[in-house]
Order: sequence, then C-alpha cells, then structure tokens
Amino acid sequence: MDPIQLGHLLIISKSHTNSIIDLTSERLLELIMLEKKIVEVLENNFNILGVSIIQNNGKVMDDGTHFHVHIVPRYTEDKFWDNQTVARRNIDLNHLKEVLSYI
Repeated sequence: MDPIQLGHLLIISKSHTNSIIDLTSERLLELIMLEKKIVEVLENNFNILGVSIIQNNGKVMDDGTHFHVHIVPRYTEDKFWDNQTVARRNIDLNHLKEVLSYI
C-alpha cells in the first residue's frame, strides 16, 4: 500500500511475527518506546497536530507480511476519516464488556 500521507512511516518486525499477541513483553516495550521516540520527533520538528498509530493483526495481514505499525502524521482538515467505510458486523457488546472486565 502506498503511504496515505507524506511522512507515513512503518515500524516492521524483523521476526516472522503476525500479531502483537506474539511479541514478548520485552519486544512490546521496545516497540512502544520506539513509537514514542518517533512521535516526539514528528511532533517536535514538523507542523502536525499529532499522529495516528495503526496496526493490523492476525488473519487481516497479507501473506508473508510481518507484524508492523503505521505512524501517520495528522493535519488540520486532512480528511483522514472521510474515506473510512467498513461493512459493519454485529458483535455481542455485553460479552465484550464481560471478557474485558477480566483483564
């Protein structure tokens, strides 16, 4: 996929990991710290509002794709959400609330 904005960055896992679930706690902490450093660089050096951080996990990943994170610079009136349409699916929100309460 082409970058959706100039400055759109990817953090790509060197290991053949398809999901955040597969990351060790140590790797997850390294990822979050790297994200933080990149966000600081972008927000302190460029005229942006902030960033959107996006990741895909599991079966939505393309074949052969490693786990990765998108960091997308955001701007006033960038219309980021204007073209975001999905086919809605039902999910049992009561069940979701219940299982999340155990975390």
